[in-house]
Amino acid sequence: MKKNSPFHDFHGLGRVKFDRPRCLVLCGVSGSGKSTAIRWLQERHSEVRFQVIDEVRLSGELKVALSKAKSGSSLLIASHLSPFTHCFIRPWQMPQQIVEIDRNRGQVEASLRDRGIHFSPQAVSRFLKTYRASYVDLAIILDAFPSDCFDDSLHQFEKQRTVTRTPDHESRL
Repeated sequence: MKKNSPFHDFHGLGRVKFDRPRCLVLCGVSGSGKSTAIRWLQERHSEVRFQVIDEVRLSGELKVALSKAKSGSSLLIASHLSPFTHCFIRPWQMPQQIVEIDRNRGQVEASLRDRGIHFSPQAVSRFLKTYRASYVDLAIILDAFPSDCFDDSLHQFEKQRTVTRTPDHESRL
């Protein structure tokens, strides 16, 4: 965990009880905070034995990982797969909770507030529709077009994204 990086528990992960082995699946796009949430849970529950399965991109990877799961351990899974997939591929005899970590507008708004950047609800909605709640995509936009107003940064980014560039050698012909 980065020292100056606050973790906002929008998904209520702090309320999850690990009094017996359980499987917690965090689903979302790259950069949405799955691995950060896992590190936060490991720090918060240092007495619990966790097995972490990170960066699951294919259902076959999940099947193999689950077959190697150690009994008595709780599972923390960071997955790019649809939450629906996890309903069918799951560890037996273990309660499972699936959290879509990239659907919460609050995490985007909190990140902008933490940076002191103003925003409108409409700009955040446009961002979520295109990128979902990805901290990486948010940082790319803000780094490419710095502003104290997210609406301006997003507008400039979207404008540049739609520009068609002609390679130099073709423009001279």
